[in-house]
Amino acid sequence: MNHIKYMYVCAATCLAMMVSSKSSAFIPTQRRISSNHRAASSISLSALPVPVVLQLKRSTAAASANVLTAFNMANESNKLAAIAGYSVVATLTLNSCLRLFTSTQLQSKSSKQKNIAGFLFCCFCSAAIVCGAFTSICFTLLTLYSKTALGMGVPGQAKYTAFSEATKEFRVQGFQAFIISISSFLASFILSLYIKLKGKTRYILSAGVGALALYYFSKVQLIMYLAKTLIFE
Repeated sequence: MNHIKYMYVCAATCLAMMVSSKSSAFIPTQRRISSNHRAASSISLSALPVPVVLQLKRSTAAASANVLTAFNMANESNKLAAIAGYSVVATLTLNSCLRLFTSTQLQSKSSKQKNIAGFLFCCFCSAAIVCGAFTSICFTLLTLYSKTALGMGVPGQAKYTAFSEATKEFRVQGFQAFIISISSFLASFILSLYIKLKGKTRYILSAGVGALALYYFSKVQLIMYLAKTLIFE
């Protein structure tokens, strides 16, 4: 009788061990691998000498700093690309204004109104040309010298930062000249319509284009205000 009880106890124990082993087999393989990996890494780090562990930590920190530096370099490159866009638009405006200036008659012997309009056209066109040239040259030089500093590697980063801080005022002046150039070009274009056309068409078309230019220029002012309040502040 005792032998039979002993056999039942052994069978129950074996069955319980089989069930527990099968249930442990359902544990996700990834979890067990990660736990084993953490255990192995902790064992391997603890097995290493202290100077070696410190050197590994320093190398990891240096790698993280290099990644951060590369990310900052990418941001500065994007900023320089945005600055170069001002130069491109200013150059296109300058070219259009020069063509408009050379194709418009400025003086008339029979009409004083045309002479006044020609004088105003000359003023606005000259302002657009001068301001456009300043904007193009200013932002071209800023982009050129900034990229030169960034190309010097790690020592050039401090030079780039110092140059960027020292030329902040020139970037503001270049942007102001950019706005003056575009607005002066629009005004000179409207005056050229007044000079070249005759009769009622002169007044209707000039007034219509002037109203349209004022409407869209107000939208441009709104965009600049939003950029100032949401991005630069």
